[in-house]
Amino acid sequence: MIAVSQLAKTGQAAPRISICMPVYNVAPYLERCLKSVLGQTFQDFVLIAVNDGSTDHSLQILQKFARLSPKIQIVNQENQGMSAARNHALSLSESEYVCFLDSDDFLHPDYLLRLYQTARRYQADIACCYFTYHFQKSGFRFPHPFRKQGVFDSVSAMRLLFHDLHLQSYAWNKLYKRRLFSEHHISFPSIAFEDIATAHQLFFFSNRVAITKECLYYYVQRDSSTLGNMKIRTINDFIRATASVRVSLSQLGVYPLFYRDYAALCRKTNLFCKLYRFKVAQKNHSYARLFTDLRTCSHALRLYANPSFDPSPYFPAPGELPAIPDTLPELDVPNQKRSFLP
Repeated sequence: MIAVSQLAKTGQAAPRISICMPVYNVAPYLERCLKSVLGQTFQDFVLIAVNDGSTDHSLQILQKFARLSPKIQIVNQENQGMSAARNHALSLSESEYVCFLDSDDFLHPDYLLRLYQTARRYQADIACCYFTYHFQKSGFRFPHPFRKQGVFDSVSAMRLLFHDLHLQSYAWNKLYKRRLFSEHHISFPSIAFEDIATAHQLFFFSNRVAITKECLYYYVQRDSSTLGNMKIRTINDFIRATASVRVSLSQLGVYPLFYRDYAALCRKTNLFCKLYRFKVAQKNHSYARLFTDLRTCSHALRLYANPSFDPSPYFPAPGELPAIPDTLPELDVPNQKRSFLP
């Protein structure tokens, strides 16, 4: 096994694709994920697996597979979260293209091949595919229903992204030219929904985006995922990520071009934040502040979408996240259950 820090010393040419994969306490799912990586029909790749301080036996599984294939490179770091692990892997990649894989998900055998062929055929800086929802408990699979195929300029692709129907902000169902990150100082912020805060920037700097209708990524649905463990902090990050898009569009000088599309993104974020806030109320058996928080979410997102909102105080330095304040205060829930319901 070759340590990632020693790759440059081997004299070998960099692979065409680097797969960047954070790993944190995913032992029950990791073997399936790694088998799907090694089973790719396109083999000119390296997997940079960043073990983010796992406390289960995820590292041992990584080491077992690394002994089977030199394509698997392991990096260890103290627990810093998914974004930091992705950024670490990105910083070590030397390939022309990069893609991302969540270590509880898995890949169709032609995932790399079809994305690479799509990117090369259309000379696209980003190639996208669709995904299949895989429900872990039942094994039921459901392909993403709203699909389209084509080649889009950056403006058209960003509009699709903001409307979040045919194209989503997920990092993992796309193949990117690595220079999009390095040349424009783009990295993943350390918040939940970090993809939302990042994707539009990558699309903005792309010459074109190519989309294939094929479902090549398996998106595993499990109770312990981010969406399955919704908290007030996570809802705040959802709104923060959406607000950071507004700040970025204004900083780039293109908000007037996208204001209707951004308003559509805010409406969808508002709907889901309300659903998530209700889930938090159910989980904590506390409804006393629910309706106030629902109104607060709506007010905040209307503010960020309003053309009169001045985002300039939040303009960040390159690679930094705008300092968007929390929208909702944390809950103060005692140990006993409480509810306004009879």
